[in-house]
Amino acid sequence: MELDRALRQVEGSLGILCDRVSVQSARLDELLFRAQRIAMNVKNGHKNPDMMFGSDLQHFRQEVRRFGFDVAAVPNQVGAIERSAVYDESSVKAAQSLMRVCERLNRDVKALHDKALLAHQHMREAEYKIEAWYLVQDIEGMVQRAQSLPNIANRVVLRISSPR
Repeated sequence: MELDRALRQVEGSLGILCDRVSVQSARLDELLFRAQRIAMNVKNGHKNPDMMFGSDLQHFRQEVRRFGFDVAAVPNQVGAIERSAVYDESSVKAAQSLMRVCERLNRDVKALHDKALLAHQHMREAEYKIEAWYLVQDIEGMVQRAQSLPNIANRVVLRISSPR
């Protein structure tokens, strides 16, 4: 019963993280659109009408860094469940659900990284390009942390579903 509760609790927190990745992705889409518009204005020789872009980019990077700390804690939580997992047929569905959420988080963070790279490519001004590069590096760290989640969750499912 305690294992089932732990699986559901971590699954819930991972679901919240997936939702937060979606929010971050939407904000990055907005920044990407603004970066494309600024790049088009610079290319055409017009003045940059978006004076708040640099500030918004810095605030977004700070949010991503704070969010990265939350993502960094997830492999430890799932690993703790793996270490304490024992055969329990009633918890198999919860473990499989946890594995699906881990795969979703991994996939969503990789997609966020791809968008950040695209945004970096559209930056034309040096200060924006540098800030965007640091943003890409922060998200890449999240990708590396989330990369192991599906494997750990798969081991949880194997331990719970098969008697030794």
